[in-house]
Parts: sequence; C-alpha cells; structure tokens
Amino acid sequence: MKGSAAIAAAVAVLAGILVFVFVQFQHGGERRGMKVGLGRAEAACNEEAPRCLPKMTFLDSKGNAYPPQALANKVVVVNVWATWCRPCAIEIPDLVDVYGRYKDRGVVLLGLMTDDVSGSELERFATQYGINYPIVPADGEIMRAFDYPQALPTTFVYDRSGHMRYGRPGLITDDQLEATLDQLLGE
Repeated sequence: MKGSAAIAAAVAVLAGILVFVFVQFQHGGERRGMKVGLGRAEAACNEEAPRCLPKMTFLDSKGNAYPPQALANKVVVVNVWATWCRPCAIEIPDLVDVYGRYKDRGVVLLGLMTDDVSGSELERFATQYGINYPIVPADGEIMRAFDYPQALPTTFVYDRSGHMRYGRPGLITDDQLEATLDQLLGE
C-alpha cells in the first residue's frame, strides 16, 4: 500500500510540473494569464478592468440588458461620451456607420453616456444623430469599471476573449475602428 501511494504522489507531482512548464512557456515564454491549451482569442481575460471587459450587466436606455454571457465571444466596442461633448457628436456618424456594417458580424457597440439627460432629451439627440447602437447611462459602478476616463470621447475595443486591444481618448474615425474590428474578427 505504501509503495502505491508513493508512486501516485510522484505521478501527481510530475503532472503538476508538466502543467506548470506548459503554461509558463507557451506563446514563446510570454505569460498572459492561465491559458492551458487555448489560444489568445479563446482564453478568458483575467486581468482587472478596463484591461478586461468588466464582468457586469449593462442596461441600455430602452431597458435592454447586456449581461456578460451576451457579450462573450463578441468583439465589444465601448464608447464613453456625453450629449454636450462636441467631439463626441462629431464621431457619432462614424460609429453609426461602422456599427451598421459590423453588428451582424459579432460586434457589439455600447455607448456609455456620462451625462444625465431626460428620456425625451436623449430620444431627440439619438434621433438627430441616427444612433443605432445601445446607449447605456453610465453610473458610478460603470465609471469605476472603466477607470473614470479623463477625456471624452474615449473608446475601448475588446477582443472575443474580453482583452482590451484598443483604448484611447479622443475621436475615433471609421477607418481606425474598421481596421481594429477587421483585425479582431480575423483572429
């Protein structure tokens, strides 16, 4: 009995060492979280937000919920903006255009609105600019999750595994967004 227990323990230790070595040296020795047997696009992001898409349910202005399960395996664009922000208004037509062409390809665009306007004011604004993507009123929890962006607009783009692959303040053009989305959808 003692001999078989010692053999089982030795086998368990060797298996543990093999798993450790595999995890440690996959991707050329570059460690980005535990990824046993999975490529970058399939591995779940396990870093802190905003480096990872926050694991929270986003509720848009029309009452539609976007829980983490609904965003899993999607490329997610998060655009932080306000109705009073002139640069935000300038980029909205590009966001509308790109979202119209990419929403059926596994892309979700969430517009995180940072100001507090009435429902009728928001409806007028959304109609005026033809906004075709969900508008999510950003509360304190959402702003904390995205590390309180210091400039508006700010755009984050997350790959299918929830890793942030683009995150910058300032206007994003349709060309910039398309190039990023094409790259991520091709992975």
